[in-house]
Amino acid sequence: REIITTVRAMLQVTARAYVGMLARGENCNVYVRDLVGNMPWIKGISIIGPDGRIKCSTLPSAVGLDMSDRPHYEEAIRTNNFVVSDYLVGRANQAPSIVVAYPAQAIDPGTNAVMVASVELQWVNNLAATLTRRPGATIMLVDAGGTVLAADPQSAGWIGKSVRNADPFREFA
Repeated sequence: REIITTVRAMLQVTARAYVGMLARGENCNVYVRDLVGNMPWIKGISIIGPDGRIKCSTLPSAVGLDMSDRPHYEEAIRTNNFVVSDYLVGRANQAPSIVVAYPAQAIDPGTNAVMVASVELQWVNNLAATLTRRPGATIMLVDAGGTVLAADPQSAGWIGKSVRNADPFREFA
């Protein structure tokens, strides 16, 4: 929860800065490069423009990729609110992750862009391993669709797999 709250706050700040950059006619590439340095749980940050394509990113190979069909992008635009994706494989780096999205329209209705950040699941796995040092403890982070996002070392084989039909998941869902 703390990771997601921190990422949300960071994306809100990014959106505010982006609105200001547009007003001054500045390029967003310079700004996003320095954003993720002190946040080991972030793989990268991108800004998706009104055409659904990445305009700038901390991952240069992501610039120009079409994200308009990604559910988290569509939902951020539709709801004008913060969104956390389910498990996905990134288009730019082919790595499993979850993506958080925040629309700039929430800051300025005239700015059509979505800020997105990819959360490093390996970092979450390391956190899970730390939490399970108690005897008999186990931990799994599961998305709304039932896919295991992160787990302690004994359960690591479940990462990326579905537990949708497992009794505990059905009870929690």
